[in-house]
Amino acid sequence: MELNDRTQQFIEKMGLSFERLGGTRTAGRMLGLLLMAENPLSLTEIGELLQLSKASISTNARTAEQIGLVQPVQEARQRPALL
Repeated sequence: MELNDRTQQFIEKMGLSFERLGGTRTAGRMLGLLLMAENPLSLTEIGELLQLSKASISTNARTAEQIGLVQPVQEARQRPALL
């Protein structure tokens, strides 16, 4: 997945908005990316696209799942869950 300028701007605005609401900027950026993605993304893909550590993405994904913002998806023959 390539991130064009408009998509990157949207992702950054989501991060800032989420932060203003009391969440983390990383969680907001991750949710912005997932909203723009045509297909589910792995934690590795999210980390690469947002240039963030897998640990940061994992922590924020777990929190987002606990509050119902994301849901893991297990695709056929796919070992790691996708979001």
